[in-house]
Amino acid sequence: MGSYDDIGIPIGGQKASASQFGEKVRDAIIDLDRRVSSYDTSNAVGKAFSTSSLVLSSVTEVAALTITGQLFKAGLAYEATMRCGVFGSAARNLMPARVRKFNATPASGADWGEYFRFAAEGTVAGLTVSAIASIFLINNTAADITSDVNLTVAAQVGTASYITVFANATSPRYFTIRPVGFAADYAGMGVQVS
Repeated sequence: MGSYDDIGIPIGGQKASASQFGEKVRDAIIDLDRRVSSYDTSNAVGKAFSTSSLVLSSVTEVAALTITGQLFKAGLAYEATMRCGVFGSAARNLMPARVRKFNATPASGADWGEYFRFAAEGTVAGLTVSAIASIFLINNTAADITSDVNLTVAAQVGTASYITVFANATSPRYFTIRPVGFAADYAGMGVQVS
């Protein structure tokens, strides 16, 4: 017999038997299906949520929510989305929010992107303002990266004007990270994870 490539197609124009060719094609399809299934399940969405409100009374960043064990596959981009409501004890306080690599001291974690600031216009839960935003995180390296990730928040003004990050059972605050495509497609928009 002659030489064959990985799926049984003869090299140099030599003929393959029908049984050998069929088996090789079937094995290649099964292998491809296994790889695709593995890829899909290894890119699960990272998520964290709470049905309790969080009161911010300091300009020091605190971890509002933490996603543990987030897998960032090599060469892929991810969208990090936050959602909550905000109100304050005094009109027009601001809440900065950002994504950081996990650190026991949240403000010291590597900065992976800022959501900017959300205005706490109202002073009671009934006047909660929506805070919804997303940023892109990318892994432009040749290796997968697994990391815990913090969503950090703070009050723009100190203890006299606190902010409540509102949540309840029917309106939870949440933080999600999900794959959205190839890192190269988000060049210049995404922040490299570490």
